[in-house]
Amino acid sequence: LENPMQRMRSQKKQLFIQPDIPNLYCGESITFTTVCEGFQEERIRWSVKDLGGGNIDKNGKYTAPDMAGVYQVSASSISCPDIGASTFVVVREKEEM
Repeated sequence: LENPMQRMRSQKKQLFIQPDIPNLYCGESITFTTVCEGFQEERIRWSVKDLGGGNIDKNGKYTAPDMAGVYQVSASSISCPDIGASTFVVVREKEEM
């Protein structure tokens, strides 16, 4: 008979970011969340990989820069730093009417 705890230990640990590939206008904000599979994690380290690609706080609130572009946002587990995920944010200039 298989031990259920053994199966849980062998489950792959993964981290996912939601929403995936959002579209924002320059200066807008969005809050990202994470979904963890195979482990529990309350503390996430957020970062923007691109210089000038906006800002993200410790709670996952991202604020787009004033320049249009595609920017990479990453999240990693603090307790398991080798487990992480990335997504991209598409930032567009607001169209003048």
